[in-house]
Amino acid sequence: MKLTSDKILKTLIFLLIFTLPFQKRHIFFDLSSTLNGQFSEYLVISLYLSDIILVIALFWAIFTGKISKNFNKYWIFGLIALSTLFSLLIISPRGVNDWYWGIKTLEWLILAIFALNVSREASYRRFISISLVIAGVFQSLIALGQFLVQHSLGLRIFGEQIIGKYIDGVAKIDLDGEKFIRAYGTFAHPNQLSAFLIVTCATAIYLFVQENKNKQKIFYGFALVIMMIGNYLTFSRSGLLALYISLALIVILLIKKTKLEYKKLLITILSTTILSIVILFPFLNARTNTAPTVYNRTLYNTTGLKIFSEHPIFGVGIGNMIPEMSKQLNSTESWQVQPPHNFFLEVACETGIVGLILISVLFASILKKGMHQIEKTEGEQLIYSIALTSAFVAMIFLMFFDHYFYTLQQTQLLLWLLIGMILGQTSD
Repeated sequence: MKLTSDKILKTLIFLLIFTLPFQKRHIFFDLSSTLNGQFSEYLVISLYLSDIILVIALFWAIFTGKISKNFNKYWIFGLIALSTLFSLLIISPRGVNDWYWGIKTLEWLILAIFALNVSREASYRRFISISLVIAGVFQSLIALGQFLVQHSLGLRIFGEQIIGKYIDGVAKIDLDGEKFIRAYGTFAHPNQLSAFLIVTCATAIYLFVQENKNKQKIFYGFALVIMMIGNYLTFSRSGLLALYISLALIVILLIKKTKLEYKKLLITILSTTILSIVILFPFLNARTNTAPTVYNRTLYNTTGLKIFSEHPIFGVGIGNMIPEMSKQLNSTESWQVQPPHNFFLEVACETGIVGLILISVLFASILKKGMHQIEKTEGEQLIYSIALTSAFVAMIFLMFFDHYFYTLQQTQLLLWLLIGMILGQTSD
């Protein structure tokens, strides 16, 4: 089979999406001295496999002309200059961690621009969606295995975290005096896996609805079932609620905007929901009656508000939240020191009111453009836009309950990939 430039680029895109959930990386620096030397996920400088693939894919896209002519060397230098200036303006000179997070911010922008350009073509829209579904099914199968055996599966080659019911800091459910782990996939936390599966469920619905071939339609329907079950196995309360916000929006908008038959889709969603609730009811019920703990969302958010009140204009600087939190919390373990469990509060603490306004305006404009695209398109692109915009609404909902879209590699890339895909459908 002859390798064309398109096939090479699609291979790189698939590898980027498939490895996006992996924690496979090389740690260059561990800056955990602020936490008495204990390891903290938020204080390491790492190079991930997905970082390498993104850079290769970007330069291949530029080389083969898939990136818009407007995105040339001047744009690249401009982005680097803006990122550097942004870092200098809002970051106190506290060392290598500041520059690392400045580079990560630049990476998010580059990923969004890459996704924006390659997703303009219908064939690439479909290919990216298929890649997300395959990755989602793979993660769901890992999640199922983890929950059944109640420990990690030994997939260290993918960066799977070591998890077990007796390991401190691992997310668990207390049921009748016994502990059960929540499924992680290859993510750093079950809530991240839940967010990823919300996006992959949305793209599976897009493929399911617009597919005419029966075999492919059955595959996408089966994939949707597996990924919904995978989401249940995370036992993420906000994640499950966000999933059904996304599903409800998709169904409502599809019924309102198109004349397609959705009986099979509704049957698939409802039957999977009933099956999951019936089988997992004791665990789901236990998640509604969690015992109060000292280190909880309220504590982290209250501490975050205090830090923001002390640094309201430009914040404490990108990447400096954990050292600030450690000064405020009387903790004995590194896992007890966490950022505020609210994306927007985390942004406000690190970049001040300036950064909070910028990110809020950006998200509002993306949502507005997504809804505008739903109003003006039809056919396959309409279904695609509905799926993406609904997933983005779910992501915004999740941001009010957690920080991982800002602090952890996998969901950082997921967010900016989604943003780029939405803008790829709304840019003139």
